[in-house]
Amino acid sequence: MKRTFTPEEQAKAQETRRLHKLARQVSTLRQDFLDAPYWLELGRKYNIRLPAWGIAPTVSNMRTWLHRVGIKQSEYEDYYGKGNFANFPTMNPEWPLRAWFGLVLEMAEDIGGLDDIQNRINCHFLS
Repeated sequence: MKRTFTPEEQAKAQETRRLHKLARQVSTLRQDFLDAPYWLELGRKYNIRLPAWGIAPTVSNMRTWLHRVGIKQSEYEDYYGKGNFANFPTMNPEWPLRAWFGLVLEMAEDIGGLDDIQNRINCHFLS
């Protein structure tokens, strides 16, 4: 059964969409990454929609995206170095979340792919 939204909920959702779109349009984050087509290809390969270009990385949303693909923060730090995770937003203030996540996808591909990561997760839960 489909839920019907009230006019107030619809208006709130439209306003939220409008504000997010405006924030992306005025974003000062870089969008000129040579690896961007490769990140898109990896996203398609693993059926993952990449974050929008206008979203800045925060520790919180970076954790969320790692969790979505089944990568532990410790695995990320083993690959990129301790302290890189927490310091990434301050060390790369012009980088969008999408570019950071592109690096995560590259890491996943390098260590065996997200399918391998998902298999490890499933084996852990099944054992």
